[in-house]
Amino acid sequence: LAEAPAPSAAPTMEQPRRPQPQQRLSSSASAGRRVVVILAKAGLKLGRDGLVDAYDRTINAASPTDGFLQPYRPDIVHQCLLALYDSDLGASGRLHVWIQTDKGKTIEVAPHLRPPRTYGRFKRIMEQVLETGSVINREDGKWLLRSTRWSIAPQVPHGAEVYGIHNAESSPVATAVELAKGAIAEPVPDTLQGGIKNVYGFYCISCTDDSNLEGLDFVTKTVCLSKFPTAPHVAALRLCEGFRVATSRATNEALTSATGAEAVNAQLSTALATPGLGQRKDAAVAKAQQQSRQQQQQEQPAQE
Repeated sequence: LAEAPAPSAAPTMEQPRRPQPQQRLSSSASAGRRVVVILAKAGLKLGRDGLVDAYDRTINAASPTDGFLQPYRPDIVHQCLLALYDSDLGASGRLHVWIQTDKGKTIEVAPHLRPPRTYGRFKRIMEQVLETGSVINREDGKWLLRSTRWSIAPQVPHGAEVYGIHNAESSPVATAVELAKGAIAEPVPDTLQGGIKNVYGFYCISCTDDSNLEGLDFVTKTVCLSKFPTAPHVAALRLCEGFRVATSRATNEALTSATGAEAVNAQLSTALATPGLGQRKDAAVAKAQQQSRQQQQQEQPAQE
């Protein structure tokens, strides 16, 4: 009997690759100073059925012992993180964000974090970091969020200014670009004792409805980014945009200065390289010397 031909292998279809998210640079890979943003008074609290939300009727009804729930607004924290990490500072890894809850718990946010786009997913990772103390990326094993034992104060160098952004009428008004230009011109000195180094400045945003900064003793100066009240996530967005504009202007000015110097050098080189320029200069010098000698000869007979 003739041997039956082996069945041909079934054609294999290449599995389509899932679109990879845009890669973000870590703080070690990015060049330049960083901007530290402190999201203070974050309304993050675990209830019996998950993260407490003042506007979630289901959780509120299941947690009658939580008392006054108005300060618990995790949605404000979510909006601020999206505004910060969707900016150029966040994409380049030059943001260092800390979250301080209203109960004093401190959470450090990784520079390469990509905040969840949906609020439900955000609530789940916040529940995880409050329960276990950290959130780890399954793909590379790097931490994304981690709870720390220390407070915000040790992260600020001794003598460094911490600008609190809020809506108080008593605070001066300065645009985000002006605030960023001042930080770029005079960054936090690395010679100050303790705290985070290689930083442009420290900025605090209150994650409350009224953006109040009461009780935050580490805030040294307050400023308003507009003469009109702004929401916390709008303040975060304006701050990052101010640094983008100020950095671009500083870069353009440096390039313009360098281009002007190069143009002058090029003109000088062209003039020196012009054929016959040296000969014309020597001829002019010889003519001036000859005229000087003739004048001296004319003066000698007159003196005699």
